[in-house]
Amino acid sequence: MSKLTREQFGVALGDSILIRGTVKSAKLDKPIDGAALDKVNQRRLNKGMKETKPFRRITINNPSIVEGKDSPLAKFYEQNIYRNKITLETKSLFPPAYKHMQNGEAVIINDPKKNPATGQEILIRISTFQSKGFPYLGSGIDAIIFPEGPIKFYEVRRAEEHLPGFGKSIDLPNDTPIVNSIGFAVAPIIAPEKLGIDISSSPFTGVINSYLNKSMSGQTADMTTADTPDVSATTKLPETKIIDIKEAKTETNAIHIDSPFGPSNITEVAEKTDLGTTKQLSRFT
Repeated sequence: MSKLTREQFGVALGDSILIRGTVKSAKLDKPIDGAALDKVNQRRLNKGMKETKPFRRITINNPSIVEGKDSPLAKFYEQNIYRNKITLETKSLFPPAYKHMQNGEAVIINDPKKNPATGQEILIRISTFQSKGFPYLGSGIDAIIFPEGPIKFYEVRRAEEHLPGFGKSIDLPNDTPIVNSIGFAVAPIIAPEKLGIDISSSPFTGVINSYLNKSMSGQTADMTTADTPDVSATTKLPETKIIDIKEAKTETNAIHIDSPFGPSNITEVAEKTDLGTTKQLSRFT
């Protein structure tokens, strides 16, 4: 069943209603534009609807008309209530007026440039208008009215604000890393007692130590009871070779290196080779 227009309900220019509800979601601080608007228009085109201009939107739960009930404008908006919620839009370039109930009077407040928080009770004033050059009436959000009491706005919070202890310094012992023989730093092992941690109740306490002790004791026993190999007279010993000292004679060769840092002479002690002459090495060697 298609919805009726304002003219079909008999809405007149200047009619207004007041709707009460609690905020489900709101985008009133800035119009929906850019890529977000492109997605909205694509969905509208898929449903056979026309594209729309940048707009502001608010959805409220449990809507009830507290002023102008049973009026033609109220009946027009009642057909938009679905599953006990209603979504209202305005294509105005300017944000709606904001008011706050104080001592029974709606006092105008500055634009908070924020959206009301989810669950915030709210009153929405809707009025009709007629745009120049258009024969049909339009209607939209004229004012947002907050009841007496504190106003809750939606605040964007960073994730780290919800992490307990995030960014806080922790007083831990500063152990100097150990450098091994290769030149790499070894991360220090911090003993639990230095941090005041009691590991006596841990299920792993003593498991590693007991395993190592058992393994070491087993290896000691095996080594003690192992049979010592008997070197009998029949065992053939490797033949001893007498090396001639002349064959192992070494000689000193002077190597000249053409380096980008200047010429350098290096005396090299090597085994006797066929290098009988002194040669100059290339700088690319």
